[in-house]
Amino acid sequence: MAALNVVKTRLENEGLGDFCLEMHSQKANKRQVLDELNHVLNKQPSKNRVPNEVYGQINVIREKLNTYAEKIHEIREPYEKTVFEVHGILSKLEEVPELMVDFNIAPNTELESIYRLLTDLERYRNSVYKSDFHPWEGFNDESYSLELKSKVKIFLTDLSKQIGNILKLASNIEETVGLKVNTLTDLKKTIAVLDMAIHSPMPPIAWFDKNNITQVIADAKKLSRTLLLFPG
Repeated sequence: MAALNVVKTRLENEGLGDFCLEMHSQKANKRQVLDELNHVLNKQPSKNRVPNEVYGQINVIREKLNTYAEKIHEIREPYEKTVFEVHGILSKLEEVPELMVDFNIAPNTELESIYRLLTDLERYRNSVYKSDFHPWEGFNDESYSLELKSKVKIFLTDLSKQIGNILKLASNIEETVGLKVNTLTDLKKTIAVLDMAIHSPMPPIAWFDKNNITQVIADAKKLSRTLLLFPG
């Protein structure tokens, strides 16, 4: 009722109160409605003449309103829907959380191209919502802000640099000791092996002398005999 009263007051202030019939008020009754109708129907016309320019404005405004009504009910291709229908569909999605996504779409991009992008996004929806893992798994911020966007951007930039350093390290490890690192699991295992090597007794330099392999063979035979005497 409060909203209706506001509208009624505004109309009365503009001299249009006689066009209002109070029927939804709790105080309204049949007798009051009939009296109001009788008052309006028998009221003498106002002696104040409406300026001609006002009639001109009325015609312009009426034309704009009619054009507006035609446009919102005009079927748009290629979607076979009107603007009015689209707004109806969007109103049903009012409770759906808003996702802030930057598609980097240029202002002059055709609507058909944007439609294809949205179609592709729909195609990959299941891979995001139903996958066991996706890049944003564990991200639980419920509200979007420019500060959050800045923090995430800084974090991802730093992470990208660290991954680049890891790739270089993996390449160096493969070239130096022949251990391939293709995944993070491989990297963890390689680090464990290298850590063990660092803390193990250093082998004699002669073992790495290609021209003198005799000492290596002798040490290997000695170790073999030791293992036979003291089986594990």
